[in-house]
Order: sequence, then C-alpha cells, then structure tokens
Amino acid sequence: MNIRQKLTYQFSLFSAIILLFFATIIYYFSSSYRKNEFYLRLEYSAFNTAKLLLKVNEVDSFLLKKIEQNTIYLLSDKEIYILDKYHQLIYFSNPLERKDTTGFSIVLENLKFNKIIKGEFEHLQQVAFIYELDDQEYFVISRGYDHLGYKKLYNLLYILIIGFIIFLLFINITGYYFAGKALEPIQKIICQVNKISVLNLNTKVVGGSANDEIAQLAKNFNEMLQRLEKAFHLQQSFVANASHELRTPLTSITGQIEVIMFKDRSVDDYKALISSLHEDITDLNNLVNGLLSLAQSDMDAHKIVFSHIRIDDLLIVALDTLKKRGHPGNMVFDFSGFPDDERFITVLGNEGLLKIAFINVLDNASKFSKYKEVRIKLECFDFYKVKVTIIDNGDGIPKNEISDVFRPFFRGSNTAGYKGHGIGLALAQRIINMHGGTIEIQTNNTGTSVSILLSSLVTI
Repeated sequence: MNIRQKLTYQFSLFSAIILLFFATIIYYFSSSYRKNEFYLRLEYSAFNTAKLLLKVNEVDSFLLKKIEQNTIYLLSDKEIYILDKYHQLIYFSNPLERKDTTGFSIVLENLKFNKIIKGEFEHLQQVAFIYELDDQEYFVISRGYDHLGYKKLYNLLYILIIGFIIFLLFINITGYYFAGKALEPIQKIICQVNKISVLNLNTKVVGGSANDEIAQLAKNFNEMLQRLEKAFHLQQSFVANASHELRTPLTSITGQIEVIMFKDRSVDDYKALISSLHEDITDLNNLVNGLLSLAQSDMDAHKIVFSHIRIDDLLIVALDTLKKRGHPGNMVFDFSGFPDDERFITVLGNEGLLKIAFINVLDNASKFSKYKEVRIKLECFDFYKVKVTIIDNGDGIPKNEISDVFRPFFRGSNTAGYKGHGIGLALAQRIINMHGGTIEIQTNNTGTSVSILLSSLVTI
C-alpha cells in the first residue's frame, strides 16, 4: 500500500467515524423527540377526551367515540381509559370494545405519589394522570403505538444509511484525488531524483511552494547533494593525487630492483642501491602514513575521543618525536606570554590528531628554513584562546600561492629540492578546524609565520 492509498484510507476512515458519530446523534435525538412528542399527543388527546366526557353533559361515551373516530388528529392503536375514584372503569375508547386493564393496579398505585406517569407498556407508550373536577378525582390512562412517528424514524434511518454510503464513496474518491494532488510535488521530486547520477550531482531538485514542508525537503535534499558532490570530488581528487604520488616512489623502487637484477655488482654497489631503496621505501611509508592521517581527518568529529590536553606538553612531545625520527632542526621556545594558570593553555581535543598537526607544521618550518632556528611562541589570546605561533627563517611563500598551501598535494613553486608530498599543511588545517580552531599564515621573503588558535578551558 503506497502513501496515497494510506492517506485515502485514513482520511476515509476518519471521515466515516465523524459521520457515523453525527448520524448516531441525529438518530438518537430524533428518536427521543418522537417519543416525547408522542407522549404529549397521548396526554393531550386523553385530557381532551376526559374534559369532554366529564364536563360536557351532552357528550356521552357513544358520542365521544364517534367524535374520536372522525377526528383528523387520530392516533392509531390508541386506548383511553377513564376510571373514577373507586377505580371503576367509566370510559374506554377502543372501538372494538376490547378492555385491556393489564397493569392498571401498578399505575394507579404510582399515581398516589405522582400527578402524571409516562412509560412503556409492552410495545405501546403509556401516559397516566389524575384529572380533577368538582373536588372529584378521575384516573386517566392513555396508550398508543406511534405508527407515523416510527415510519418517519425508519425513513430517517434509511436516509442516514444511504447518505452514509454515498458520502463514504464521495470521500474515498475525493480523498484519493486530493491525496494525489498533495503528493504530486513529492512525485516530481522522486522523478527528478531518479535522474540524478554521479555525472550530474550538481542538479537542483525543485518541489513545493516557497515555504511548505516539501519545499524544505527539496532544499535539504539539494544541500545533501552539494555535500555528496563535494565529498565525491574530494574523493576523486584524493584518489588521483594519491595514485600520482604513490607512482613516483614505486617506479623508483621498481627501477632500482631491476638494476640490481640486471647483473652482478660489487658489495659497495649493492649497499648503495639498498640504501637508496631504503630511502625510497621510507619516503613511501611517510606518504602512506600521511594519506591515512588525511583520511582520518575526514572522520566525523563526534566519533573522535576528546580529552584535556596541555598545549605546552603536546609541543614538547611533538619535538621529541621529530628528534627520534632523526630531525636535525634547531627549535627554540619563547615563554614570554606563558600564563600562570595552566587552564589557559589547556584545550579539549584529541591528543593523537593534534600531535600530527603540530609535527607537520614544525617539520615544514624546520625544513624550509634550511634547518636554521625555528621559534615557537606559546601565549594566551584574549584570556580564552591558546595561540601557538611557529616562525621559520626560510624564503617565504609566493603571495599568489598562499591560498593554495592548504590544498592537499599542493607544492609551491619554490619547493624544488625539498622532500614532501603537499599533505602536511592540508592535514594540519583539517585537524585544527575539527577542534574548532583556526590556522593562519603570514609570510615574506625572510620567513613564514604559522599561527594556530584553539579555545582553552577558561572562557569569560
């Protein structure tokens, strides 16, 4: 069952319940009205009969029966009984002379406590009351079956049933039509989505009015498509660049192995070739590690474990890691802006990822300053930001290339002769952004300054 059928079914069911409820109310009140109205007619007819019989001397039982039989306002199956104070029957209206006094004793007993009694007697309605004349009490009992009233009631029931069926059919048809009209924009969106593939992720989905839910759905879907397109292009770029970067060291390794296998060589030649292979494999290993770190930086930040980290301790660990790798750089700490309270230099982050970011920036600074002195300055910025500034003494970055240095696999025009794959700064920026921080570069022909800004645990 599709949504259109479900909506039609639910709308029809809801409408049927409401209609049935109102039809029941109409029938109930109509039935109550018929009953009360017939009681009034019985009472009115019995009162007039008693009045004519007891107050008008010229009217006797025979004449009264004739009058009632010829009246226009005739009640079919009506019986009127008039009894004196001794409970003796003095008049009955049944034209067939059938006297049915069943249940009179109970009614007469109840009339001692009530001036008028209304109730059911078998299939008849019954009214009993006391008629007083010249200090004399007479007991009047009227019974009857409301043929006309029941006929009208049954006719009403028939109309309600037929109307209910016709209304349900009408509601079902109109509900199906309007459900289709309501879902038409969604159907259009489905048709548009079915045409979207990898080749046209930039397609925009249009649907609904300016502010309705379907328009919001189309808007959210377009935003999702933009994210997918961006992720797809990033993946394509990553795969293409990674393949290109991996091809160079693999080609070099393959070529050297072929040279080794081509002919026998001296021990010194083998050592030189193996040393070259070791260098290429080390370079390849660094590249693979960089690619893995770059892929990890694309992870959802909610899935990464964060903890309290002192930035000064993290920088010392990063420097020790570089030294263990045989890094010859000369790096100097500047503690002039170091705060007294360690909370000002403590951040919430992932230690492993932040360590990678700082190692990459420090490695670049040392490498491009030709292993001259690199200054590291740690300070608090506006009392709630930790600022790490890494300053090298290199040749700087060309002004027209600053905007590209954070792009994966980008290498500047003045980096010839320096080993690298263009991953370090791109990876560092992603990690810093993941931690809600910023990384900025200022450069000139005497060096480059990289500033990393992170939020501390102290906020005011």
